[in-house]
Amino acid sequence: MESLTPVATALLDHAADEAFADLDTDPFRGATILVTGATGLVGGAFCRALLRSSAIRGLRLRLLLPARDPTRAAALFPTPDPATRVEPILWPDLLSPLEAPPAEYAVHAATATKSIDMARRPVDTLLAAFEGTRGFLRWATDAKPRKAVFLSSLEIYGTPPENGPDMEESSNGTLDPTRPRSSYPEGKRAAEALCAAAAAQRGVPVCIARLAQTFGPGAAPDDPRAFAEFARAAVSGRDIALHTAGRTARNYCHVSDAAGAILTLLGSGVPGEAYNVANESSFVSIRELAERFAATGGRGSRVICDNAGESVFGYAPELRIRLLSGKLSLLGFQSRLGLDRMVGDLIAWYRAILPKRGSA
Repeated sequence: MESLTPVATALLDHAADEAFADLDTDPFRGATILVTGATGLVGGAFCRALLRSSAIRGLRLRLLLPARDPTRAAALFPTPDPATRVEPILWPDLLSPLEAPPAEYAVHAATATKSIDMARRPVDTLLAAFEGTRGFLRWATDAKPRKAVFLSSLEIYGTPPENGPDMEESSNGTLDPTRPRSSYPEGKRAAEALCAAAAAQRGVPVCIARLAQTFGPGAAPDDPRAFAEFARAAVSGRDIALHTAGRTARNYCHVSDAAGAILTLLGSGVPGEAYNVANESSFVSIRELAERFAATGGRGSRVICDNAGESVFGYAPELRIRLLSGKLSLLGFQSRLGLDRMVGDLIAWYRAILPKRGSA
């Protein structure tokens, strides 16, 4: 994906420019910012927004990018602006110590994303979430950044109570820790607890971003998540196959809004506290989301169900969960890009990077 067409590059640039369009970036002028998971979707969107802002607004940023493959990280983020520096750093895996220079700001975005691995490799999934965050916090304890952000997930809420799907940061749902698929949300929960403990005991200024499922330009060609499968099918004119009844409902977030929320938390987030990051108006079921992709693709895709279920694909159990983002809005940030925009942008992205009439 490193060699992109002009259309694909323009989509990434537009998403990056929108991320910080209404935000004050002056406090970050001249800063060094460390970002783990920069080769992933959300971490990559945040880094591209930083680089575009640095070039356009003259911020003179220095980005430190720990990665398993520093060469790939360097290729993903070229720096035509001579005043902006990108320094990939080898971090062999999330179980290894994080060895990096100090930075004024830091974001821990590295995470597992494949549901099937969460179900079939639960030990690896849980340890990667916890030990990766532990390594990040050990680095932060020594490096003493002004602010750090850990990217968590809506999945930490588990199954909401029966009286409604709306979840504030103080809400709690239920999780069955004996289910292998719970390794991901339980790992994120443990990592959140470690962040709060590090803030309280060691003064590490880390806050938590609980992201709704996030998508938009920059998704990998083979991203295994449902939204990507739907988009690829819609682009190629294939039917969209649901492996459940599609009743699970949640809200979503555009990658540009996620990047903007992260920058807001780096500026104003309270250490030890968590913030939901979501577009509240995007609450739909999986089936409704699939139908939205099929209609937007315009190539005759239909939505069909085969009910293969969790055992084959490792999906989370059926649930209805809507993240409320009022706490983040008190910091002055509002998600701007709705579901139609998310769907349209992802379809445009896959049309730009996949072969004509190609499949996933």
